Amino acid sequence: MLKNYFKIAFRNLLRHKTYSLISISGLSIIVLVYVLNELSYDTFHKDADNIYRVVRKMPDIHGPSTRNPMAPALVENYPEIDLAVRTWKLGDAYTFLIGDKRLRQEGILFADPEFFKLFTYEFLSGDSKNPLEDPQSAVLTKSASKKYFGYEDPIGKTLSFDGEFDLLVTAVIDDVPHNSHLQFEVVLPLERYNLIAGYIYGYDGAKFPVIDNWYAGMVGTYIRLKNGTNPQDLEQKFPEFLKKYAPYNKELLDETLYLQPIKDIHLFSQYRSSRDKSSDIKFVYVIIAIGSVILLMSCFNYINLTTARFSARVREIGIRKVAGAQRKQLAGQFLAESGIFSLIAFISSFVLVELFEPVIVRMLGYEISADYLGQHSFILFALLIGTLTFLISGSYPAIFFSRIRAGNVLKDMRTPQTQGKGIRSAFVLIQFSITIALLAGTGFIYKQVHFMKSKNLGYVKNQIVVVPIKDDEIRERTKTVKSELSQIPGVSTVCFSTNLPNGIQ
Repeated sequence: MLKNYFKIAFRNLLRHKTYSLISISGLSIIVLVYVLNELSYDTFHKDADNIYRVVRKMPDIHGPSTRNPMAPALVENYPEIDLAVRTWKLGDAYTFLIGDKRLRQEGILFADPEFFKLFTYEFLSGDSKNPLEDPQSAVLTKSASKKYFGYEDPIGKTLSFDGEFDLLVTAVIDDVPHNSHLQFEVVLPLERYNLIAGYIYGYDGAKFPVIDNWYAGMVGTYIRLKNGTNPQDLEQKFPEFLKKYAPYNKELLDETLYLQPIKDIHLFSQYRSSRDKSSDIKFVYVIIAIGSVILLMSCFNYINLTTARFSARVREIGIRKVAGAQRKQLAGQFLAESGIFSLIAFISSFVLVELFEPVIVRMLGYEISADYLGQHSFILFALLIGTLTFLISGSYPAIFFSRIRAGNVLKDMRTPQTQGKGIRSAFVLIQFSITIALLAGTGFIYKQVHFMKSKNLGYVKNQIVVVPIKDDEIRERTKTVKSELSQIPGVSTVCFSTNLPNGIQ
């Protein structure tokens, strides 16, 4: 009997190709790919459930920038902390030299030597155990290695930071996954930051080791707790920790610390940090809601198209009932047809993802890998969505057609077209209402985005040039430099500033 159900369903599918195409074209899997990707951030690290970031909160500061020497002090005071690592990412691009080549490099991260013990990245070559042990070492991603050395082995070769500091390549790792809040291309030892920061900001880094200064708070502090440790219990000890190491700060600014799970950084942060690749769980909820509405509209569309063909199938149903078909058998027949349409839609959605991958990549901002097909969570949710679609779209037609009385149909005692008209009208009304709401929302969002892009910010960004100053002599003679630059044709105004007004480094 089951074989017969599917045979008839395929026959109807082939007989009504246009109808079948309309029925399955509205379903898609793209929303699921996006949602699962957002929820997968930083889950690839080993022991990710035990990794936390320390967050500092004060009346005027809330974010992941903590006191610079905090990480080693935490390990020293609390045995429940297995490992602690500090990171600092340069906000600007700097010049790297290799031979005669001068290339600008973004994504420069300074980190403690234990960085690669805390976080999990795939090593392609070089020292995978202690790649940052040497203060002059540098770890490159695959893209950065190709940028400077092509396809040659870079291990043991030298790069120069702005022509001032030599860096020895000790390891190459695979590119950082897109679902990581921490993005970088080059990792340098944090110990090296003292000298490089002094060079960048114009002071003697050897005399003022900023990394060891409790007054400075700019590094990110990550910790790994031992199994079975309750993070809330550790948080309750932080006030005493601050009193011990930073009593001056506690009295003046009322500083507090709390632990944020690394898997929550991307979507559940109560703050915004320029160093993170972050989003908001609210956006995910909105996308899920929109995807669910569109999927529901597709189900309604399938129901409308199915019941609209009532007159074409009513006599078939009547004859089958006269031949002895029971109500549950007819219901099974229409559920089988709905199942086949859902299965085809399910398969076609993957084909659509591959066909429109360039468009999807532009929308999402990252490459879509076929690896998601092997993820258990993706398969589980995809099957769940497919099953719900099958049940929603197939239940009403199954009930509607199976309850038809054979005698009424064969004697033409009721006009077939009147059957189910009220339900179809209700579904059409719901579809139009949802469509109008979606169009109105889209228009509202478009106007908001257009306003942000076209609003006069008070300056013409395409005509402003920012030149980083790294020379002490220029810093001491700003008036002279300003006067000389003002005399250049085409230069209307010159000014100096420690920071940019728009907050961009």
